[in-house]
Amino acid sequence: MVHKALSIGSGQFNPHVFYYPTLHLYLLAATFGAYFAGGYAVGAFPSLQDFELSFFLDPSPFHLLGRSLSALMGTASVWLTYRIAQILGGRRAGQISALFLAVCFLHVRDSHFATTDVPATFYLLASCVLTMRYTQSGAERDLYLGSALFGLGVSTKYNVAFCAVTVLITALHGAGPIRKTVRRLLVATGFMTLAFVIGSPYIALDFTAFWRDIHSVRALMYQEPPVDLGRGWLYYPGFVLPLGLGWPLLCLGLAGAVRWTLRMRLAEVALLAGLASYYLMTGSGKMVYFRYTLPMIPLLCLAAGLLVNAIARTQIRAWATALIIAAPTAWASYSHDQLLARTDTRLLAVQWIEEHVPAGAKIARCCSTSLFGHPQLQLTATAAERQRSELSQTGQTFRRWRYLQAINDNISRPSYDIVELRRSDLSGYSWIWSQYDLDRLQRDGVDWVVVQEHPHLSFSNADAPFVDSLAKHPVHIFDPFLSAATPRYDQIDAYYLPVSGFAGVDRAGPKIAIYRISTGLDAPTRD
Repeated sequence: MVHKALSIGSGQFNPHVFYYPTLHLYLLAATFGAYFAGGYAVGAFPSLQDFELSFFLDPSPFHLLGRSLSALMGTASVWLTYRIAQILGGRRAGQISALFLAVCFLHVRDSHFATTDVPATFYLLASCVLTMRYTQSGAERDLYLGSALFGLGVSTKYNVAFCAVTVLITALHGAGPIRKTVRRLLVATGFMTLAFVIGSPYIALDFTAFWRDIHSVRALMYQEPPVDLGRGWLYYPGFVLPLGLGWPLLCLGLAGAVRWTLRMRLAEVALLAGLASYYLMTGSGKMVYFRYTLPMIPLLCLAAGLLVNAIARTQIRAWATALIIAAPTAWASYSHDQLLARTDTRLLAVQWIEEHVPAGAKIARCCSTSLFGHPQLQLTATAAERQRSELSQTGQTFRRWRYLQAINDNISRPSYDIVELRRSDLSGYSWIWSQYDLDRLQRDGVDWVVVQEHPHLSFSNADAPFVDSLAKHPVHIFDPFLSAATPRYDQIDAYYLPVSGFAGVDRAGPKIAIYRISTGLDAPTRD
C-alpha cells in the first residue's frame, strides 16, 4: 500500500494493477503529500529528492502515517456504530454498541494496520448512519448521500459491495407509487456507482486492466491456500468470529440478529440482509483471512448492543451485562497489544547481527520462499548492484536503485552479502541457491546462516534436513514461544502474533536461529 501510494504521489495516477481499488491509495498519497509539505516548511525535506531518499533510508514514518490513518478511521467507526444504534434504539443502545466495537479484538487488531479493511468498514458504517436516518426521517438526501458513501467503501475494498443490499432495502422505505420506489432504487444505485468510479477513476479509464484483475481477485478467493481451512461458511463462525468477537459477544450478536428477523422492521432487516449477504458471499471462498470478516464485526456489535438495551430493565443491569459480555474480547485486545509493544524477534535478530557479525560478511538466509519472516538486513553496494543488474535483464525497473549510492553514503548500518536458500526456487538468480548443503556454503565463503521457522505459519517453513546439519553450529537463538499455552494463528496471513493463546508467546515473530559455520564457536545463547 505505501509503495503504491508513493508511486501515485509521484504523478503515476493510474496504478495499472487493480487487485485493490484506488480510493485509499489516493488518500494515503494525499497524507504523504501533507507530510512532505510540513517537512518542507520546517526544512526537513529541502526537495522532493530528499523526501524520496528519506523513504529509502527509513520508511517507518510512512508506514506509521498509514497505520495512523487506519487507527483514526477505526476510532471513528466506534462513533459511527454509536450513531447507528442511537438512531435505532436510543442513547444507551448506542453507548453499549460502541463499547462492544471499541474493545472487540479483531477491530482493535486491524485498526493498527495500514490496510484497506478498516477504512472500507468505516465507509460502510458511515453509509449505514445516513441510510438508517433516512428510514426515520424520510429525507431522500440522506439515502443518496449514504449511497455515495457506500460507493466510496467499495472503492476502498471490493468486498464491501456484498453489503449493497442494505442500501437497496432502505431505499424501499417511503410511501407512494411503485414508480417512485423504482426511481429511488435507480438513483441510489447511480450514486453508489458514481462514487465508486470517482474514487477509482482508472477502473473506467483502464477498464481492460481492471476486468483482468477483478477476475484474478475472484479466482484468488476460491484457490487452495497454503493450509486448507475449508470454506468460510464453516471456518468463519466456527473459528474466526468466536476469536474475533469472543464467544459471549458473538452469541449475543447472533441472538440480536434473530431478534431483527422476528421484528421485521425495515431498517433492521436491511442491516440483517447486509450481514447475511456478506457472510454468504465471502464465506463461499477458501482464502479465509480473519480480516475478511471485518465488515460483519460492527453489525454484530450493533445487534448485540440493541438486544442488551432491549432486555435490560435498568441502567445497572444493562451496563453490568455489557461489561461482562465485553470482558473476554477486551482482555484479548489488551493481551495482543501488550505483545505488539514488545520488540519482534526479527528486529532483535537484526540488532544482534549488526552488533556481532562483521560488515561485508556473507550471510545465507534459510529456507522459506517468503521474506516475511526474515530479519531485514542491509545489502552491500556490490550485492545490491548485482541484484539490480540481474533483475534489469528480466525487464524489471526499480526507482530505488537510482538512490543506491546515496543510500550507502548516508546509511550508518552495516551491510552484508546475502544469499537466499530456497529448494523450490528455479529462477536462476545468482543470489538464490536451490541446491545447497553445508559443504557448499563453507566452500563458497558463507560464514553465517540465519534460519527462520514457525510451527503454525507456512511463511516460515524450515528445511529440516539442512537445519539438522547445522546443529553443531548455533550461536544465538531468538525464540518467541513459551510453554504456558498453545497459541493459535491466522494461518494463511503473514502475521506473527496469535489470535488466541497469548500466554504461549513472549513477543511477535518467528523463531530465528543464527549459526556461524566456521570453527572456534562459543556455546549458543537464547532470547
